[in-house]
Amino acid sequence: MPSWESYIDAHVDTAISLDSGLIVRFTSSLVDAILQNKSVFTFGNGGSAATANHFSADLSLLKIRSGTNCRSISLNADLSLSTAISNDLDYTSVISRQLEILARPGDLVVGFSASGNSLNIIEGLRQAINMGLQAWAIIGFDGGHIKKLADVNVIHFASPRDYGLIENLHMCLAHFVVDKLIRTFNKVD
Repeated sequence: MPSWESYIDAHVDTAISLDSGLIVRFTSSLVDAILQNKSVFTFGNGGSAATANHFSADLSLLKIRSGTNCRSISLNADLSLSTAISNDLDYTSVISRQLEILARPGDLVVGFSASGNSLNIIEGLRQAINMGLQAWAIIGFDGGHIKKLADVNVIHFASPRDYGLIENLHMCLAHFVVDKLIRTFNKVD
């Protein structure tokens, strides 16, 4: 069992190895989508689904915190629709089918995946690209198949296979970006 210090050091080492320019581009893309009244769709599996739900909720509360509205929908939030699609089609289609139903050109999607190999997340990102949506993926480990997808903007926390570390960093990134959005819309540096 690692010490607390080494546990925190692993988070810091992984976080600072990320190209911060990607975070600037991601935040800028969200600002543009919000100002153009586009929807932001989030999704993931397991712990990443919880991150997607949390990120979407925080985005939806921007109006309260900054005066600027963001229409954000987590595709993990509607259990009835998710289970119907999984049952009637297959689980691989659970995200892509919801995007087909709900999304419009110019909307933005954010897929979270620790491994980068979840088939339903991959299919969701492919569907987003096919529909002309702006696609972002926030991934970990070696990046998996998602890292190789064309036309997907990837924020990759390269790391050993440690779900806790990656899920923590994904949530830290989500909070950081929401804070940047609040400051941007409130015109505070």
